[in-house]
Parts: sequence; C-alpha cells; structure tokens
Amino acid sequence: MRGARAESRRVALRTSHSCTMSSAPAAATHARSGSATPNVIVLGADTLLAARPATPAQVANACYAAGYSAVIPASWGDELIAAACVRALPGRAEAPVVLCVCPRVAERLRRMAALVPYVLSLAPPPVAAARYVRARAGRFGVHVTYIGECPGAADPAVDRHATPAALFRSLAKRGIDPAAQPPTVDERRFRDGRRFYSVPGGAPAPNWLYAERRGHALLEPTARDDLAEVAHHITLGERRLLDLAPRLGCACSGAIDGESWIDARARVAALEPPRAVHEVLDHDVPVDVSRPLEPWAGSVEAGRAGDHPTGPIALEALAALHDPATRASGVRPAPAGGPPRASAGEATRPPTLPGVPTSPASRRR
Repeated sequence: MRGARAESRRVALRTSHSCTMSSAPAAATHARSGSATPNVIVLGADTLLAARPATPAQVANACYAAGYSAVIPASWGDELIAAACVRALPGRAEAPVVLCVCPRVAERLRRMAALVPYVLSLAPPPVAAARYVRARAGRFGVHVTYIGECPGAADPAVDRHATPAALFRSLAKRGIDPAAQPPTVDERRFRDGRRFYSVPGGAPAPNWLYAERRGHALLEPTARDDLAEVAHHITLGERRLLDLAPRLGCACSGAIDGESWIDARARVAALEPPRAVHEVLDHDVPVDVSRPLEPWAGSVEAGRAGDHPTGPIALEALAALHDPATRASGVRPAPAGGPPRASAGEATRPPTLPGVPTSPASRRR
C-alpha cells in the first residue's frame, strides 16, 4: 500500500512538473515559432532576504512582470542535496560526517587533510537546482539565470549569475517595484517552494537524520576554532552531521553580513511556507549532485591569518586544540571574495531578459 501511494505521488509530481515547469510543451512551442529559449530564474535565499519587506511571492511576480518564463526557488536545490545526503549517510556507518556543500566550506576543509576522509562533498544548491531544471527541460533547452551571492554558481549549468542588488536595480529601471506586486502567484505559474527533506543551505532536516535508524544529529560548530571542534567530534566517534556553512557565511543558508549566523536558517524559514508532507520534486529525474573536494595545493602563507598549518597534522593533535569555552562571534564580518559581480549586458551575449545585468563568468558552454 505504501509503495502504491509513493508511486501515485511520483506520477502526480511528474504531471505537475510537466505543467508548472513549462519545459517540454512550452519549449516545443518556442522551437516551432523560432523564438528565444525560455528564460528561467533561480532566486537564492539571500535574494529573498534582501527583498524584504517584499515577500517571496511578490519577488516572483516582479520577475514574471520583467519577462521571465519561470521563477524557481533555490530551495529546490536544497531538496536535491538533502535527499542525496540522506541516501549517503547509511554508507558512512557509525562515523561522523562533515557536510560540504558551500564553496566556502570546501575552501576551509580541503586545507586539512586529516578531515577529508570524513567529508561528504555535494554540489551547491543553485547548481543542483539548475541541473534539475535542465533535466526537466530535456532536449528543448532552457536558459538559467541565478540571482544570489553563492560563489558556487559559477558552473556550466548556470548561464547567468547576478547579485540581488543587480536584479533589483534592473527591476527599478523597468519601473517594477517588488513590494507593489500582488501577494500571491497565479496558480498557473506557481512553483512549490515548500521543503520536505531540507533546511536552508541543503542540510537534511533533523527528522530525516533520525529516520530509518540513520542516527546522525545536525551540529553547527560554535567554537572559535571551527576545524578543531570538527576534529574533536570526529575523535569522539559521535554520529554527527557537522555543517560549517552558516558559520562561514553561506548565502544559501541565509547568512547575512552583520547579522547573527546562528539565526540564518531561521530567517529564511520565516519567509517560507509550512513544510510539505510529501516530496516536492520528482526525485526520479536523474540529476548529478556530486562534486569532488579538490586537494589543497597552497600553504598557510596563501591562506588567512591564524589558519592552521596546511602540512600534515594528526587528527588527534587538531582535536586537542579544541576549547569549548572559547566561542566564535555570533555575527560574521563580510567575507573576502565572493561571486562574480553583475555588469551591464553586452550585445555579444546570448539573449536573456533585457536589462538584467549578468556576468559572463558562468556562461554555459
């Protein structure tokens, strides 16, 4: 009976996504008419936070008013990543797992060889969402724009990458005020932004970590020395899923410069609808969310002041540096670097929404 209900739900999802994604039918119409490829925009969690007091529905309506074919929440990427993590955890047995989805986390972890065996590395949520959209569109194609500060969006799956500020400037130039848009999205254009598997940033929700005897618990390290705390939990053999993303300024988790990173995910959740009681996406669609963790080839001199030496250091030695009494600041300063900044459109670029500044760094090849 349970299997029948699950299959019925999958069929419903396929039917719903065939309509709401407007992938194959709409793209076929575009192809026959010779018009441009449909433009889809993926809105990051930080974009929705930056748009306040406008609601996510009003931001979506503003994007539709600007001419986008579909507005996709980046939570779709979170759902794909969290589901992949849930599937991978049983293979890790009793060992702790360090989740690595955010590029900022990858940059931090790959400098410490002793931690790498415990890392579960997956694609950033915007990339996962873009790959899902492309898989749904199939051979008809789609043009994907991501709006947000995630540096991992520089990926072939993403055609254009712009900051929230660039999007809002473009909308303002077109006379479109998100806060003045209708508070609900037309049901024909509605894309389900609820969550089933995930929390903002792609980590699995706590109920999924306890389900089916996985037994892991989500932990966000709070000690000043984050790597030492990670090593400490690993040496204890605790069944933890360790996630540094909000602490390191992950935009997909809702981390905002000058605001508490501890409350980052709660800020995003406050803007979202209630959690779903069934899968939101069609997880039978083949989407590759893997991403290898590249080894660190630099040295501590090339890193940040105060970093651990990047030469060999035993896990136990690193864990011994952990001081639970020394806490990190709850407010993270502006991180160095970031995603490519948007610039005015150029005539040589493939057509996207006119007037939306984009960056050529993530042009799809």
